[in-house]
Amino acid sequence: MLNYVKLTAEGLARVFTMQASPDEYGGPISIVKVVGDSYEAGLSYSFMAAVKNVVYIAAVLSANLGVLNLFPIPGLDGGRILLLLIEILRRKPMNPETESRILFGGFVFLMGFMVFVMYTDIMKIF
Repeated sequence: MLNYVKLTAEGLARVFTMQASPDEYGGPISIVKVVGDSYEAGLSYSFMAAVKNVVYIAAVLSANLGVLNLFPIPGLDGGRILLLLIEILRRKPMNPETESRILFGGFVFLMGFMVFVMYTDIMKIF
């Protein structure tokens, strides 16, 4: 699992630096396809193998989401931790308006990233 966590962090860095090809990452559409393909591959052996494949993918996805959530991007838990660390270093609370703007910027970034990944998923279909 630690290897998957490391690969997730490295993969996300590759996406943000535009070094990853669209075949290396995916969104919800790709996740459904991978789960379906894994289930079908497991069924060629037995029903239990198919269930084990799906549970394994669920575990890997859970680890991936945990790692992604800790990235220091405003709007994610890692971004909130970063803002709290800044408050600790400054020894005073951040202006609520400034904090709101930072969080809104992170939200806009995340929504843009989501659109980018969904567009890539849709283009893979066609």
